[in-house]
Amino acid sequence: MKKFIISALIFIFSAITVFAQFPQQRQFTPEEQAMLQLSHDKWQWMADKNVAELKKLFHENAVFVHMGGYWGTEHELIIIESGGIHYKHAEILGEDVRFAGNTVTVNSTMRLTAVVGGNEVINPFYVTEIYLRDGNEWKMTALVFTSRMEMQAPPQGVSQWEGQHAVPKVYMTTDISAEGLVKVYEALGVKPEGKVAVKISTGEPGGKNFLQPSLIKDLVQMVNGTIVECNVAYQGPRFSTEAHYQAAKDHGFTSIAEVDIMDAQGEMKIPVKDTTHIKYNIVGANLAKYDYMINLAHFKGHAMGGFGGVLKNQSIGVASANGKAYIHTGGKVQTKEEMWEHLFKTEQDIFLESMAAAAQSVHEYFKGDIIYINVMNNLSVDCDCNAHPADPLMKDIGILASTDPVALDQACVELVFAVVPEEGNDNGPLVERIRSRHGTHIIDYSEQIGLGSKTYELVKID
Repeated sequence: MKKFIISALIFIFSAITVFAQFPQQRQFTPEEQAMLQLSHDKWQWMADKNVAELKKLFHENAVFVHMGGYWGTEHELIIIESGGIHYKHAEILGEDVRFAGNTVTVNSTMRLTAVVGGNEVINPFYVTEIYLRDGNEWKMTALVFTSRMEMQAPPQGVSQWEGQHAVPKVYMTTDISAEGLVKVYEALGVKPEGKVAVKISTGEPGGKNFLQPSLIKDLVQMVNGTIVECNVAYQGPRFSTEAHYQAAKDHGFTSIAEVDIMDAQGEMKIPVKDTTHIKYNIVGANLAKYDYMINLAHFKGHAMGGFGGVLKNQSIGVASANGKAYIHTGGKVQTKEEMWEHLFKTEQDIFLESMAAAAQSVHEYFKGDIIYINVMNNLSVDCDCNAHPADPLMKDIGILASTDPVALDQACVELVFAVVPEEGNDNGPLVERIRSRHGTHIIDYSEQIGLGSKTYELVKID
């Protein structure tokens, strides 16, 4: 049986190019129509979380291939029943069915609306289903999702030519090493020009989960980059420039590259497009020295934002200490001394929306000359700004990169939510941290104001 499934999967991937050029719909025989109806029933059962019917349909040795990994029948049924992935609606744009002895292949082009960890996403797919005749019944032995490209509809008032954008690509490797980081960077096919800022978190002294110099050294030196940071707004070792630079030195960053605390010499205001809460963004004055930015973030949880990825690294991370206070309070105050009086009075969504607006302002400041990388290791519920972070309970996932920050953070959140909990790999605490802070709202709002797209194509480069 396992040999059959492997052979069938080889057939799927060898035929995918032909399938991508979906043929004009033909007249189906009654037997073919019955198989298509079974496929449609299956999508409805998945939408209804009807595990009883699906358990009868899925072969015990079936394989399910998703963007974030592959697994067997038992895990797929757990994911469906628990709502880890809710297959809400499959909009079938085209389909075909082929018989070959005791096997049937159903191919579909579709837009799949799914809810992943409470966050609704719509992705374009080619889907292949393989069925094996078992007596008088058909058993599904494989369900394979393959990302496809599709043009997005333009916003109202924008011409079709202006509004057409390819679905952004998010590149992924599971090789969390200096070589893997360089490889995923090179997959973007973008060459930074001019003076390059590499925005990281230098990490709070006492913490241990921040990105290590040995991991980022090759990439930083390859682009002749300067590591950039700004001072924090809370009392601690990184509150003053002198102490912050010492922390960066103690953590090994000054030994691999120049380190620039960008608000050491002051701050400046840059415009924001979305003025709902903040009217400008207050950033380190030295941001003006740079022509290009590599936003190199450690993806993990966060006590206030729910999670921290490239959107947070580009908003709170690039803001000066006073700018951090301005964002945290939704534009109410703009000095770190005043922040604490208003910090916990600010509505959570206002804080998240202010971060989104600030991240967009930096993207616009560089005129899009930014690339975005999330390293998904040491997946603690706590941020690298915590001197005593909780130990990670999840296994490392990989390194992801994109030119679209919204797509990148969306992909990372989906990978976290898609993990099937097991001993030594428990995503529950991080999922709870994200949900309890309404963390995904920053992604939703960033898409709403035009910073990027939650729809993406995941490209695995391993």
